[in-house]
Amino acid sequence: MLQALVIALLALPTPAPTPPPPAPPSVSPPATMPSASAQASAASSDGGVAMSVARVDCNHPTATGTACYVAVRAVNISDGFPVFTESDQVAYDTAGHAYRPDATAGLAANHGKPITQRLDRGVPVSGVLVFDLPAGAALDHLVLHGKTGTPGEIFPV
Repeated sequence: MLQALVIALLALPTPAPTPPPPAPPSVSPPATMPSASAQASAASSDGGVAMSVARVDCNHPTATGTACYVAVRAVNISDGFPVFTESDQVAYDTAGHAYRPDATAGLAANHGKPITQRLDRGVPVSGVLVFDLPAGAALDHLVLHGKTGTPGEIFPV
């Protein structure tokens, strides 16, 4: 009886594959991007979260320096429910100074949706981190943390 059911199920037609989800909206109107910044990073994981940097755009002058828009993607690859927290992420300039994201600018860049959120297993989350660098500073690398308290992963830019 069970064998007949399995054979009957295998004989059913296979449904058509579902189309991929639409691409996320662009970070901002792109100006010319520095060649080193235009490269996407390889995925890396920290705290059970696979992360990648899709784009870095530091062509946004401010009154005090430059705003760097960093498009990131995070996917929970663990059995838990880590929280990707905006304030845990750090950018470093070429002099070694650390910068935390500007939450207000990040909220605007993400169309009012906060990037800090609990990650469900296997569901990718994309968003933009915005770092304000003073005049004369140049972004060197990022340290992204999959969840609070983890060592983080280094992403050169």
